[in-house]
Amino acid sequence: MENYNPTLLEIVQKEIQDYCAQSLETKGIEDAASNPDLLNRDNNKMMIIAGLESIIDNWLPKLEEKVLEFDGIIKMYTEDGMVNTATPYSTKRSAYVNMVAILKDLLESEESILKKLKRVLKSYEIGFNNGLHNYTEKV
Repeated sequence: MENYNPTLLEIVQKEIQDYCAQSLETKGIEDAASNPDLLNRDNNKMMIIAGLESIIDNWLPKLEEKVLEFDGIIKMYTEDGMVNTATPYSTKRSAYVNMVAILKDLLESEESILKKLKRVLKSYEIGFNNGLHNYTEKV
């Protein structure tokens, strides 16, 4: 049986999904224990957002490069009259163009990125609040 090699698009999607699916409740508890200041909580939440932005910034140029690669392949086949051979590349190109647009929207819209990270940020905040509660009980 042949090994499956995921496409660049699948790799990017998985990395973003994994980042957005993580639970940071334990990290929140630890952060509250080390520094119970609410400013610390807010700064750490900004770091979580920056983490996703960093992932996007890393992959966006590679996805855009892949779109250009597909453009070259499509042009080559089309110029040679092999339109049917170019069609699958056009479909792949569309998927990459859509992903680039989605990622750019996430970077440009704070509302979009917060929506994408809602679960992660909530888990962190729950953990921080629990850690804060534990801290105040000890004091």
